[in-house]
Amino acid sequence: MRPPCHLPPRALLAALLAAALGCGGSGRAESPPPAAAPRADHTTVAASSIPLAALDAARALRMHLRHASVGANLWGGLTVLAASDPARHAFPAWTEVDRGNPGWRAKIDDFSSFVSAHAAEHDVFQMKLCYIDQHASFGAYRDALLALEAAHPTRTIVWWTMPLMTSGSENALRATFNRQVRDYCAANGKPLYDIAAIESHDAAGNPVTSGGVEAMAPAWSSDGGHLNAAGRARAAQAMWWLMARLAGWAGP
Repeated sequence: MRPPCHLPPRALLAALLAAALGCGGSGRAESPPPAAAPRADHTTVAASSIPLAALDAARALRMHLRHASVGANLWGGLTVLAASDPARHAFPAWTEVDRGNPGWRAKIDDFSSFVSAHAAEHDVFQMKLCYIDQHASFGAYRDALLALEAAHPTRTIVWWTMPLMTSGSENALRATFNRQVRDYCAANGKPLYDIAAIESHDAAGNPVTSGGVEAMAPAWSSDGGHLNAAGRARAAQAMWWLMARLAGWAGP
């Protein structure tokens, strides 16, 4: 870490202010907030801005994703991107398994078992729930991922929001789960792939809602729940962004 005198002026001022506040009043410094963790969302869907060196570092990470149909859409987007520009977007160290839809609790258990059995084989582990898992318990999801982080501290566990549909009352349940995931990740410095935010904003970055809650933008969907070609490309570029950040890229 560079010494404080090399910090940018705004960061240096913040550091001095924090030190001053910590030495005043009770004389006890407050614990610093967790560092901001990498996050992929609707603002990170332009992989063209990622330097090649950062893509190479991301490519070297041994990432594994467990998923079902929307995850297959994402992987299809990665495959198309790799074919269109292999020098930038080939991904030889990444693997995936279509685990199907055995139910939200079984998906969490499957992920826990897989990470525990294969921790030595991968650097980054990811698992997505599906839009049919709207009744999933955030508490069960959180506790399982925290247990994996504690058991495998040298591995990265990526947290995910839940995919959406273009309409339907059950989006409200998905939105509640997603809000809990986002809030927890922000408060505790967890890396997040926010598939719901990627789906629920249009190309200009405007939020899309249905019935007053976040919903998938019709422009990204083939059938109201799965990603079309444009949606797949959007999700794939956001995944490259996340992986580049996990590999150490600071962002633009």
